[in-house]
Amino acid sequence: SGYSQKLQQQLGRDSKFILCYAQKEELLLEQMYTDTVVELVNFSNESLGSLDSLACLLDASTGVLNEQGEIIFVFGDAGMGKSMLLQRLQASGSSQLDPGIKFFFHFRCRTLSCFKKSAALCLQDLLFKHYCYPEQDPGEVFAFLLRFPHTALFTFDGLDELHSDFDLSSEPDTSSPWEPAHPLALLASLLSGKLLKGARKLLTARTGVEVPRHLLWKKVLLRGFSPSHLRAYTGRMFPEHAVRQCLLDQLEANPNLCSLCAVPLFCWIIFRCFQHFHDAFESSPQLPDLTVTLTDIFLLVTEVHLNRTQPTSLVQQNTRSQTETLRAGRDTLCSLGRVA
Repeated sequence: SGYSQKLQQQLGRDSKFILCYAQKEELLLEQMYTDTVVELVNFSNESLGSLDSLACLLDASTGVLNEQGEIIFVFGDAGMGKSMLLQRLQASGSSQLDPGIKFFFHFRCRTLSCFKKSAALCLQDLLFKHYCYPEQDPGEVFAFLLRFPHTALFTFDGLDELHSDFDLSSEPDTSSPWEPAHPLALLASLLSGKLLKGARKLLTARTGVEVPRHLLWKKVLLRGFSPSHLRAYTGRMFPEHAVRQCLLDQLEANPNLCSLCAVPLFCWIIFRCFQHFHDAFESSPQLPDLTVTLTDIFLLVTEVHLNRTQPTSLVQQNTRSQTETLRAGRDTLCSLGRVA
C-alpha cells in the first residue's frame, strides 16, 4: 500500500506539466489537454467504434481482438498526441481506470535503448532502481508483483524511437524475473508475457510500426482533432471571444491552415504563432488587418529554431530582430532550401 501510494504521488507530479517539444516551456496539463478522436480498430485497422473515455482502454467488454494478448497498442501519425494521452492516463490515476490496478509503471522506450549493449539488469532493478524505489521491504513488494501481476499496468511510450534494428521477435527470451538481461530484452519479455504474465501493457508507436498479432489485446488509433474538438481547443487557448473568433474566421478562410490543425501538435504551433502575431498587431495599430499565412508561420518557427540554437543567457534576453536572426542563420536556411 505504501509503495502504491508513492507511485501515485510520482505519477501525479510527473504528469502535472506538459513539456513542449522545444524543451523550454512547461504548460499545465489541465489547462492544455483536449480530447481527440480515438477509435478502436481491428487487425486490419478498420474502425470498431470510438472510445468513449480513457477508462475504456482497460474495459474487457469492448474492442478485444485476442483474449490471450496483453498489449493495448495505441498508434497514430506524428503529433497526434500519443504521449499526451499517456500523460493524461497518469494524471487520472490507475485506481480511476481500474480499481484492481495498484501499480503503474511508465517508461519511454528511447531511454531503454540508451543503456550500453553490455548492460544487464534484473526486472526488480529495472522497476525499482530505474523507476521508483520502495522505501520499505522492496523484496516483499516485488514478491507481491510476481504473485499478482494483474495489479500492474505498464506503459511504454514510443516503440518507434528505439534503434532501427530492434525487433520484438528477435530479442532473446527472458523468463526469469531474477536473471539479469539487457533492458531491451526485458521490454520484449514484458510485452510478450514471458515476464509478469497477466499484467496489462499499453504501448504507443507511430503509424507503420507493427506489433505481432498474438501479443495484441486491443488496437487503438488516434485520429486527431475533429471540428468540435478543434473548437474546444481554441476555447482553451483563446478565452477572449474576439480573439478566438478572429482565429476561427481565418481557419475557415484558409483550408490549408485548417487541415493542419487536425494534428494537435501542428495546431498548437499554429495557435502560438497566431498569438504572437496578434500581440504584435495589438502593439502596432498602423497594421491594416491581421492575416496569418503559412509563410508567416514557417518564418516564425524558423526564427524561433535559429534563436534557440544560439548560446543563451539567464539574465539577458535575445533582442535580435527577425532579419538579424535569419541573416545569422543563412547557412542553415540555405540547407533547408536545398532540402525543399
